[in-house]
Amino acid sequence: MATIKIIDSLTQFLSRKKITIQCHNFPDADTIGAGFALWRYFTDHGIDTRLVYGGSHVISKSNLCMFVDRLHIPIEHVADDFRADGLLITVDCQYYSSNIEHIEADEVLMIDHHRQGENIEKITGSDIRCFSCIKEQYGSCASVVYQLFQKSNYSMSLQTSTALYYGLYMDTNEFSEVRHPADREARDELVFDDRIFTLLKNSNLSPEELRQAGASLQNYDSRGRLAVIESVQCDPNVLGMIADMMIRVENITTAIVFNRLSGSDYDPEHSEIYKFSVRTCVGEVRANELAELIVAPRVNSVRIGGGGGHRLKAGGRVSVELFARYLEETGSDFTFNDYLYQVFEEYSSAAKIIYSDNYDLNELLPYAERYEETEYVMGYVCSTEIAEEGRHLLIRSRFGDVREKVSPDLYIMVNGRGDVVTVPRKEFSQRYCDCAGPLNMVEFSKYDEPRIVIDQSGRKFYLKDKLHCCTFRQPQYVWVVPIERLGRPVKLVDSKWASSDFRFGNISDYLIINEKNPSEITISDPGRFRAVYKKTVR
Repeated sequence: MATIKIIDSLTQFLSRKKITIQCHNFPDADTIGAGFALWRYFTDHGIDTRLVYGGSHVISKSNLCMFVDRLHIPIEHVADDFRADGLLITVDCQYYSSNIEHIEADEVLMIDHHRQGENIEKITGSDIRCFSCIKEQYGSCASVVYQLFQKSNYSMSLQTSTALYYGLYMDTNEFSEVRHPADREARDELVFDDRIFTLLKNSNLSPEELRQAGASLQNYDSRGRLAVIESVQCDPNVLGMIADMMIRVENITTAIVFNRLSGSDYDPEHSEIYKFSVRTCVGEVRANELAELIVAPRVNSVRIGGGGGHRLKAGGRVSVELFARYLEETGSDFTFNDYLYQVFEEYSSAAKIIYSDNYDLNELLPYAERYEETEYVMGYVCSTEIAEEGRHLLIRSRFGDVREKVSPDLYIMVNGRGDVVTVPRKEFSQRYCDCAGPLNMVEFSKYDEPRIVIDQSGRKFYLKDKLHCCTFRQPQYVWVVPIERLGRPVKLVDSKWASSDFRFGNISDYLIINEKNPSEITISDPGRFRAVYKKTVR
């Protein structure tokens, strides 16, 4: 039985004699850029290194061909029987996953930013040596590689830095989906060749790809806020671009674009697949969850496909043969188009959606009981304890960046989950008072922990090291709704923290509503609920 060892540095692999770096099938800019940066790193350290990808599809999209050509990226397309000699590194993908050609290897390192799946069971059931650096919250694999380079004190060339920057740019939809602090730091700190980047940025579609996208968009079908498009034949990477265009249409908030491909890149036993791409722009829908639900049905214990991705963008494939057998077993006569609508309807109705700034409190009160919040410790610091008055601060946390000017009137507060807010001194003095603590913050990785960047000087430090402890001056009363009383899970779209995503409440969790300010609504798990709240006696 194999175990997977988590790593946060590349230096331990510098003793290897040979390394193969593998990008996923249908390579995109992120896997190519991150793979090339790793190739450069190990090559610079004198290691015999190859950069490869498999599958039947050869890189052909115009901007990717230009990317490879202008930065002289030595990526090779290899045959199905290729075997790695030495360490195999999978980049922007994971060993045994459905979006990667299987390459035999005795030792594997997975560097990725996607959620782990059933492939982990295959790895642990094998006898390979396996390492991983998987950051599911990151927006791109380029950011994962950049942080590894930072940890390894590796000084990148302009060529390497440009490759990572372009990979991040493309995988975060031109930086519009940059959320995690690691992505924001990579965006802000990577130095790039402006001439090459500008050329790549403005060469995203060839004339033929533009024609394909236009023809596909003419055939869209929409029901409610979901649009489904069966695309004309095109490079699979174009599917995502069509979906990106579709969600810019008025009243369309989720789009699924698919086409039917022959000569599957994933499973030689099935000659045809439906390749699909999912995009969304609303907080109550996660593209990766929708993609996983599309491929979830099984035929003889085998999933009909494989899929995944991130909150706003995802994709996958479905075997045409297995889908037909699934329809036969269930007695259904859906087209694939109709099937996608059915899956979306099931997904949308599986949980109750609550928007923190727009919900009916009276609808929840029949299920609620009044509780008091016991002493709840938070951290705080006056901004003048951090920097000189008048300096600009960038407060960076997992929910976003906040820019403020240092002033005696500006207080920065952090709760145990790492949420950061700023409040005026007067409000702080009225609502809070010092306490002994301690502040029990959740454990963060280095790049998740809230921190301060002082503009101009670029100095960085972690907020936790500067905090004092405080608690409420007056008892805080809340309404508590056991989610099980609502009969289904809850998706809480919190406009104050992350309106482009939701917090999920299981049946066993609790909704916590501030009695005086109902827009302050959150979800608590049973352990935290028992520790923080006590029922009031009337």
